[in-house]
Amino acid sequence: VHAKMLAYVASNQSFDIVLSQIIPLLEIFANDHEPAIRQTLVEQLGPLAKYCAKNDEVGYRAILDRILPIIARLLEDTKPEVRHTSTVTLVEVANLIRPDDLGQHVLTIVLRLAHEDDKEEMRMTASELLNMLAECLGQDLCRQFVIPEVVSLAEDPVFRVRKSTALNFHNICKVGGEHELFERLMPAFVRLSKDDMYRVRRACADSLSDISKHVSDDIRVGVLVEIFLRLTQDPSKLVKQSVLQQSGMFIATLPSRAVSEIVLGHFCSMAGEPTGDMTVDTELKHYCAYCFPAVLQTIGPNRWKEVREVYHSLTKSRSVNVKQSLAASLHEIARILSDRSDLEEEFVPVFEDMIQDSEEVQMGVIKNLAVFLSLLSEPCRVSYLPVLHDILHSTNPFNWRLRQSLAVQLPELLDLPPKHEVYSMLFPLIMTLLQDPVAGVRKETYKGVAKLILMLHDLSKQSDNNKNEIYLKAVQDLDSVIRTINSLVLGETYQLRQLWLELTNRLLRELPQELFESSFLEGILRLTTDSVCNVRVAVASLLVGWEPEDYPPWVIFSELDEETINSNTNMRKRQSPWTWLLSRSEIHECIERLSNDDADVYNNIIKLQRLLPNVEFNKISCRGKKSAPGGDTLIQLKDRDSSTKFRSFKDNNEDGNISLKESNNSSRSSNSNSVNSSRRPSFEENSMTSPKRRFSIDTFPISSSPNNGVTSAMATHMTDLKYPVPPPPPSIDLPAFPPKAIEGDVEDLEELLNTLDMGRRPSSR
Repeated sequence: VHAKMLAYVASNQSFDIVLSQIIPLLEIFANDHEPAIRQTLVEQLGPLAKYCAKNDEVGYRAILDRILPIIARLLEDTKPEVRHTSTVTLVEVANLIRPDDLGQHVLTIVLRLAHEDDKEEMRMTASELLNMLAECLGQDLCRQFVIPEVVSLAEDPVFRVRKSTALNFHNICKVGGEHELFERLMPAFVRLSKDDMYRVRRACADSLSDISKHVSDDIRVGVLVEIFLRLTQDPSKLVKQSVLQQSGMFIATLPSRAVSEIVLGHFCSMAGEPTGDMTVDTELKHYCAYCFPAVLQTIGPNRWKEVREVYHSLTKSRSVNVKQSLAASLHEIARILSDRSDLEEEFVPVFEDMIQDSEEVQMGVIKNLAVFLSLLSEPCRVSYLPVLHDILHSTNPFNWRLRQSLAVQLPELLDLPPKHEVYSMLFPLIMTLLQDPVAGVRKETYKGVAKLILMLHDLSKQSDNNKNEIYLKAVQDLDSVIRTINSLVLGETYQLRQLWLELTNRLLRELPQELFESSFLEGILRLTTDSVCNVRVAVASLLVGWEPEDYPPWVIFSELDEETINSNTNMRKRQSPWTWLLSRSEIHECIERLSNDDADVYNNIIKLQRLLPNVEFNKISCRGKKSAPGGDTLIQLKDRDSSTKFRSFKDNNEDGNISLKESNNSSRSSNSNSVNSSRRPSFEENSMTSPKRRFSIDTFPISSSPNNGVTSAMATHMTDLKYPVPPPPPSIDLPAFPPKAIEGDVEDLEELLNTLDMGRRPSSR
C-alpha cells in the first residue's frame, strides 16, 4: 500500500518534503524481497520523476542521481515482470531528460545490458530498450551507438536474443536514416529472415509490416517483398501461418504497383485454402477480413474482381469474429467502390444479412450505418430507414450501446431522405431514443432533435411564398414535433420534465431566437415553479448553461473592439444565445424565484447575481416542502415587440387547466385546410397525463436471443410514448400489461432508471 501511494503523496507535498522524506524511501522499496513491491515501486517512479521535473534544477538532479540508478538496478532484476515494468518506466523517464544528458545517463544503462555476455535475459531487454528509445535518443546517437549494437545482437549465439532483435527493428528503421538502413540494418534483417531457427524467422514475419511502414518504397519492393515471398514458402507451418497473418497489413504498406498477383494471391489464400486445422483456418479468415479494406484501398477498385470471391466467401463464414470485422468495414468497402454501377447489387444483400445477424454483427453495421446508406441511391436508402425502428424492437433492451450508436448518427440520418419525408420516416425513432432508459442514449439524441426542428423550420420558410402541399406538410410536421416535445413539460414523472430541460439546453444553442421564443420559452417559465427540486435544479443549470468558450451573457459582443476579440483566441467569435435569453424580463423573474431555493439550485443560480445585483440570493432547505419556495404562480410570457407572437400560460377555469394562448390575434385564412405557420402547439393540447401505471423489475428482462422479437422491456417502454409507434411484428403477441412480479408504484421508475443508467442488471427484491 505504501509503494502504491508514493507518487500520489508526493504530488500533494512540497518538493522539500519529497526530497527529504519520500526520495530516501525508494532505496528501501528497491531492496524489498517481494517482487510485487519492487514492481509497484518502479510503476511509481515515472509519475514521481514527472513531479520532480517541475521543480527546476534540484528536481532534475534528483531524477539523474536518485531515480535513474534505481531503474537501472531493477532492469537487471531476476523477475521478468519487474524487468518489463522497468523497461517501460525507463522510456517514460527518458523523455524527461535533456538531449545532452541522454547519452551519459540513459544510453549507458542500455549498453551495459547489451554487453552482459553471461545473461541472455539482459541482452534481450537491451534489444527491446534500443528499439523503444530510438526516437528519444535521436538520429546521431542511433547511428553511432544503437545501430552497431543492434547488428551485433542480430548475430548473437543465443537464438532467443536474435528473436528479440528481429521483433525490435521498426523504430530504429524509422530514425536511422536511409543510408544506414540500406547498408547495415537491412542486411542484418535479411540474415535473420534466413536464420536456422524457425522461431527467429517467425519473428521476422511478425515484424515485417511494422518495418515496412518506416522504410522507402525502394526497400519495400527490393528487399521486403523478396523476404515476404520467401517466408511464404518456409518449411515451417508456423512461419507460413505468421507471414500470412501479416500479409494484409504488409500489402497495405506497399505501393499498388508492387502488389503482384502472387503477393495478392497469398493474402486471398487465407480465406480459401484450408490448412487442416479448423482453429487455424478461422483465425486466418479473421485476419483476412480485418485487413480486407486496407488491401482493397491499396490495389484500387479496378482490381475488385480479383478479391470479390474472397469477400463474399468471408461473408458466409460461421465465425462471429469474421462477420463482425466485415460488418465494421462494410461502409469503407462501399466507399472505395462507390463509383461502381453494381454497388447496390453487390452490397445491399450483404447489408441485409448482417443487419439480421447476431448483435455483435449488427453493432458493426449500425456504428457506420449513415455512411453506408448515404452511398446508396435515394430510393434504396430511404427504403431501409423504417428498418431502424424494427432493430430497436428486436434487440436486447440492455444493449444500450447499439441504441447510442443510432442516436449519435441521427444528424447524418436526417440528411438521407427527402426533407419533406424526414418527419414520417425518422421522428418515431427520434422520440424512442429521446425517452430511452439510459441517459447516455438520451443525451446523444438532443442534437438530432435540434436538426430535425431546424430542417422543418427552414422548409416551411422556403415554401412560404408558395403555399403548396410541401409547405403545408412542413408546417404541420413542425407543429407536431414541437407539440410532442413540449408534452414532456407536463410529464407525469419529474424525469420527463428534466429531460425536456436538458433537451432545451441544446435547442437554445441550435435554434433561431424567434423560433425558440415562440415555441419553448414558456416551458422554462412553467418549470421554474415546479414542485420537484430536481426540476428546478435543471432550470437553473439551463439558465447558466453557456459554454466556457462563449462570452458571458453580460458581455455585449457587438460592443467589443477588434483587439479584445483577437486577444481571446479561445473564445467563440459570436454572441452567446444566453445574452438575449437572460435579457428578458420573464427570465429575470425566474431568477428571482430561484434566488432563494435549495443548495443545488443556489449553486447554479448564484452565477447570475451579476445580472441582478439588487436581488438577494440564499440557499435554504426544501426537505419536506411540496411546492417551490418561489411560489407556484405561473410566470406570464410578455410580448417583446408587436411583430413577434408569443403564447402565454393562462388559467382558463377553476380546475387550473392551462393552455397556450397567442398574445397577438392574427387573421386566419378562410380556407379550413390551411395551416397557420405562426401558431405553435400548446402544452395542454398534447399533455402526457395518463392513468397511473405500475412497474415491476421483470419489466426489463434480458432477451436470450436476437431473434426473440419485441421484448417485454421494449414493449413496456414503447407504451409510454405519446405519438404513433410502428406496430410490432405480427407474429409476436405483446402482453397487455407488464408481467406480474414484485410490483411497485410509479415512483419505483426512478430507481429502475438509475440502475439502468449505471449499466447493471436490476437485482431481485
